[in-house]
Amino acid sequence: MLKTSISVIAIFGVTTTFNFPASASENIRFTALPYIDSSVQFPRTRVPLVRHTIRISVPQNSKAISQLKLRIPYGLSAKNDITVTDESGRELTANTSVSEDTIIINFPQPVESGTELKIDMNRVVISRHSPIWLYRVTAQLVGLQPELNLGVARIRGYFP
Repeated sequence: MLKTSISVIAIFGVTTTFNFPASASENIRFTALPYIDSSVQFPRTRVPLVRHTIRISVPQNSKAISQLKLRIPYGLSAKNDITVTDESGRELTANTSVSEDTIIINFPQPVESGTELKIDMNRVVISRHSPIWLYRVTAQLVGLQPELNLGVARIRGYFP
């Protein structure tokens, strides 16, 4: 009886040890909702003026995006020098407005499904250095009333 109990516990321990959880970023790609694909800072050195780039994927079966909002992290300020391109590098028509803590990007022609967006915030001023900057990103989808929370774009700041 004791030997059987030990065997059951050992088998349970081994199966739970090697049962790796799936990453959320891998699973979200199979949904019909837009998602943050990647984000980066250039240059990756300690300078006061940088470019932050966020890539957003709009899957094939997603509704079109009419607006994006990015919450600017504390310690950063963004200038209204924002370029939005698709996966081919073609610049998209977008009306941008920048306040102290929010960037709003309105698309006169909604961004259709199957598009990869690249948002370049070309003149981000760093007033407080941090190893990580977190932009909260929301999207307004055509035909849906509440904003959709796309999550957080994590940009690694200065690292030696």
